[in-house]
Amino acid sequence: MNRNLSFVKLIYKENSKGLIKKLLIAGRQRELNKARLFLIWLFDSLGFSDSPVKFNNVSSYLYLPSINLDLNDNTCQKAWYRIRKRLETVFMNDIMNDTGYLLAIDALNYERRRDLLLALLSQLDIVIKQLYRDKIHGEKINYFWYQLQPELRRTVLEKMAGADVEISKNGELKSVAGVLIKNCKWEDDRELPPPQAILGPLAQGQPILIEGYLLSLDDHRAALQIEALVSNWLIRTAELIGAEVLSECSQWPELRCYLLRRDLMVTRNLERLRNQLNTQEWWNLYFDRPIRLYESKRLVWRIQRTSVIPYYITEARDKELEDLPWWQQLITFVLETRDAIAPQLQLLFQRIGNIIVIILTQIVGKAIGLIVRGILQGMGRSFTRDQD
Repeated sequence: MNRNLSFVKLIYKENSKGLIKKLLIAGRQRELNKARLFLIWLFDSLGFSDSPVKFNNVSSYLYLPSINLDLNDNTCQKAWYRIRKRLETVFMNDIMNDTGYLLAIDALNYERRRDLLLALLSQLDIVIKQLYRDKIHGEKINYFWYQLQPELRRTVLEKMAGADVEISKNGELKSVAGVLIKNCKWEDDRELPPPQAILGPLAQGQPILIEGYLLSLDDHRAALQIEALVSNWLIRTAELIGAEVLSECSQWPELRCYLLRRDLMVTRNLERLRNQLNTQEWWNLYFDRPIRLYESKRLVWRIQRTSVIPYYITEARDKELEDLPWWQQLITFVLETRDAIAPQLQLLFQRIGNIIVIILTQIVGKAIGLIVRGILQGMGRSFTRDQD
């Protein structure tokens, strides 16, 4: 299946022209990704593997991108500088979506997507420097961060859309940034970790707990973990803004030429994409997220080379699990029941299989043997009489 996925990706890159072919190839890629995830979930849950899959072990960091931190460079400021520079380089060259999910930022054209991600990175840099300068610690970091979010997103929207750009709307020139800021309904992504997990190590040099070890940012594993969390915040926040931009473009056709890809200027294509994103978000929120909470996993979007890929971090999420409404907790109850019943079902099927083997070999087999022997003996007697 992995070979098929690689082959499909290669075909997708080679077929740069032809919308129908690209849509068919993209659909096939989504089918393979979903089938792969389903098989991993199915076989792991039934206990066919000897050991559970580890999502956050040391060997997994071999697949993470290298940022070449000097082991003697033990200051959080220098570590953040190198992470920021690497991400800036990636965003300037654009990023590819290898998550297996639809992303709203894919709908933006290259310039707007680049400006959005770079603006978010710049604002995060300002926040980290302010936290370091003002010596903000502990829970005050979370409070400071949440208070800053509305202003941060407004600033990012102005940089992405252009503070002075005006486009006609209903025959009247309107400020793009002003309309977006006014109409956007800011929501939080529930899959984002607490801000202290990112800002504490980067702004105050707090150690990071990885596989039972407290590591500082001069350790490559800690630096790579922080880079993954930073990338996750950038992509998920850009997704929130991108979804609001798509919603506004749906009601402001002239805005599509400025912000979106060329194929999304067509109303049908845009509405289809919005419906697909809404369905995906609904399924993720009400079904996939409870399963991840129960399995103590956090889905992180991290950047590997120039691609956005999924990455799972194992951490305790019991408090979030308890806060779920009762009908979402039913999903976790079904999983718990399945885990409890699966060994008994395996044992039952094994016993039934053994019984069937015994019946076929000891009873049916012997009966057939006796019948065949009787037939052969009867044929032998008939042959003897014919000779006489």
